[in-house]
Amino acid sequence: KSEIAKVAEKLAEYPNATARIEGHTDNTGPRALNERLSLARANSVKSALVNEYNVDASRLSTQGFAWDQPIADNKTKEG
Repeated sequence: KSEIAKVAEKLAEYPNATARIEGHTDNTGPRALNERLSLARANSVKSALVNEYNVDASRLSTQGFAWDQPIADNKTKEG
C-alpha cells in the first residue's frame, strides 16, 4: 500500500482531522526553482488525496520548503 493510501486511510478514520503536506528539495539548482518544485510536490500529493481518495480539499494545506529543512546533506549520491 502506498504512503498516500495510508494517509488517506487515516484521514478517513479521523473525519475532522486536517493535514499539512510539506514539499522539500535538495540544494542543487536555483532557489526559486526549488521553491516552486517543493510546492509542486506538496500540491501533487494533495491532488492525489483529493482526486484518488476523495479527501475534501479544505482539510489539506500545502507548503513548500525548498532546501530549508534538510534531513541529510548532499555530500554523497545517497544523501
